[in-house]
Amino acid sequence: HIEETTDLANAPRYTVRLHFFDPEQLPVGQRLFHVTLQGKRVLNEFDVAAEVTSTDRTVMKEFSNIAIPHHLEIEFERALGLEEPPILSGIELISEAPTDTP
Repeated sequence: HIEETTDLANAPRYTVRLHFFDPEQLPVGQRLFHVTLQGKRVLNEFDVAAEVTSTDRTVMKEFSNIAIPHHLEIEFERALGLEEPPILSGIELISEAPTDTP
């Protein structure tokens, strides 16, 4: 675990953008899921249908200062009692400049 902590402390930082679109356009409450980045839950019972509008059927969620030492780990977990699986339509990684530069 010490090596992992050191890796995270010195790891490059990124802004992670997750893009969601439900091609089935299920109603609110039918597709809820959790999203975890690098072992930390960032979305709890996320419902794409609850966040889209009549003019924009896509949702983008942005998370900054994500340490990525070797690879990005994304986990999806279906909310309890629901049958519809999680969805993800796109991922963007934006490198963040180090803040301690002279």
